[in-house]
Amino acid sequence: MKIVKKNNHEVPKTMIKRWAVKNKIWLLDLNSQTIEERSVEATFAIEEYLYVPLINEVRNDDVENWLQGGEEKLARFLKRIAKKDIHSPMKRADFNLFTLGLLSLAHRSGYTVSMVIKELEVNEELRKTMGLVESNYHKAAVENLINLINITVQKFSTAKFKVMTNFQKPLLISDRPCIDGTMNDYNFISCPMTPAAAIYGELSIDGPMLNWVEANLANNQLVDNINEFTIAQARSWIVATTRNQLESIRHLVTPEEIKKRISKDKLVFQPMTGEGLRFK
Repeated sequence: MKIVKKNNHEVPKTMIKRWAVKNKIWLLDLNSQTIEERSVEATFAIEEYLYVPLINEVRNDDVENWLQGGEEKLARFLKRIAKKDIHSPMKRADFNLFTLGLLSLAHRSGYTVSMVIKELEVNEELRKTMGLVESNYHKAAVENLINLINITVQKFSTAKFKVMTNFQKPLLISDRPCIDGTMNDYNFISCPMTPAAAIYGELSIDGPMLNWVEANLANNQLVDNINEFTIAQARSWIVATTRNQLESIRHLVTPEEIKKRISKDKLVFQPMTGEGLRFK
């Protein structure tokens, strides 16, 4: 009997643990408003069967396996950042999987999946638009996630990426770490990679291209800007390297503030394109 993957990380554990100090990370839980020290297992980022819907009464983990392929290349890239290995070439196939691992982080949060499910449950017109003939909204939400990720990867297939390292001020990370500006008519994507490194990608027809830039003290404002994006995007949790950093931002993520942001969130429903991974 096949054993499916039950515990799905919305952000890969290998990424979250980059924020660890002595195998511990500091977590701000936006639901309970508590700050506590947690292990690098990052169980707070796990949702059971998040990408593993029931199909014909059987759990299907094809999407979890698909995402894992990108996560493995992303993990290797994080090791390169840690080693400051900026010269090793990357094969095109590996680059494609790396961008899958990176860009998927803009669309795969538990919050996003649950919001799509809730909207499908109450919006009959949307169900008709998406051509749903069954009430398996979890399956439909995961298929929507597949479509969004595939289209985002396609958009950035010839992009110019820049890895910025050695920031002096620490970056934050949240349950929705990657910002896809193309969802709001911008041409970029950005994501914190470690407390001291971030990646920025810009749409282009001249790529794919990957450059490395070492930050300096003048980039402190850039860190503040990235952290502002991270705080604005967060819906479930934020991780930092110190408790003090989380204490200093707690007033920005009160329940009232999160509720306001949720009321303004734009759900994106991407119709089937006939390409890429699909459930049978």
